[in-house]
Amino acid sequence: MNNYFKVDALNQYIIGEKEGCELLKNSNEYAQNDEEITSDINADVYINNRINLLNKITEYASTGNTYIIINSKAYKRDRYQSGLIKKYRGNKCQFYSHTIRKQNGEYYIEASRITSKLEGGDEKLENILVLYPNCHKLFDLGSREKIERTKTKYSVKLNGEEYFITLD
Repeated sequence: MNNYFKVDALNQYIIGEKEGCELLKNSNEYAQNDEEITSDINADVYINNRINLLNKITEYASTGNTYIIINSKAYKRDRYQSGLIKKYRGNKCQFYSHTIRKQNGEYYIEASRITSKLEGGDEKLENILVLYPNCHKLFDLGSREKIERTKTKYSVKLNGEEYFITLD
């Protein structure tokens, strides 16, 4: 029975991707990659204010659409939402506060879901961790034991080491 749900989830994903591609064909422009999304987010003066940025994160988390349109450009919602959360959290690893500055001056950081999409996880602020690439792999592939999870904090033991993270 468990495999049935996985197949159904995969089928829904494929249908959503097909509908999203149709939307993109009809759109004038669309974001090609995470680097373009980051540039677009950084150029948006409205969300340079932390309060406005939080409002956008909350607004996009509540929509069920696969794609969102901003300034005539279509974005895959979860990628854009992750970009907003990365900016909101200062592009720093939530485990160690590491940053990676790229040659163009922008930061590289990764987003990871505490609860995966397959398990019903979403792109809300309380479900997304901003992690250094090595920490992201540790979180996804290491031995994980949840210690505590609330809307504003998350503590986890990964391969025997404890991490305490604020989610707001």
